[in-house]
Formats: sequence, structure tokens, C-alpha cells
Amino acid sequence: MNLNTRGGTSIYKHFGEKDYPHEMRVNERIQAGELRLIDENGEMVGVMSPVQALEIARERELDLVEVGPNFLPPICKLMDYGRYQDELKRATQGE
Repeated sequence: MNLNTRGGTSIYKHFGEKDYPHEMRVNERIQAGELRLIDENGEMVGVMSPVQALEIARERELDLVEVGPNFLPPICKLMDYGRYQDELKRATQGE
């Protein structure tokens, strides 16, 4: 007996990206007490408070984006979030 089905239909639904969009936390919306910061070049800066990470982001005129919310501490990256969204939009339109 397969416990993952009832009456031949799976009880699990596959959620596509459009059905269940992942909202990234950006800048002041990041709620962690501490985070692991990755710079714009992919180098690890270290573990710090969101306030310290936001100061670094502002100095470099970038956004602080939570890219790994399920890690302890969460992983955040410095990037131009508007540019990232534009590139992602273009990539999905090209498919």
C-alpha cells in the first residue's frame, strides 16, 4: 500500500515557482539576529548583525539580500537587487 496516494491520486501537490513564489527578504526586512555575509564577489565577509551588514551594503551602494534563509545563521549577499530582478525576468521570458 502506497501511503502517498489516496484513491490513486497523490496527496502531495507539486508547487511550481509561479504557484508558490519565494519572496526574498531585502535590506530592513531581514529579521535574523545575526547573518553570514557574502560580498558582491562571492567572498565570505563573516558573521555579523544585520545592522552592520546594512552599513556595508550602503557604503558599497548595494542591497542586502537574504539568499539562504534556512541556514543558521541565514546567508545574505550584497547585490544590486533591482538589476538581479531585471536579469531574472529576462531569463524567464527567454524560456
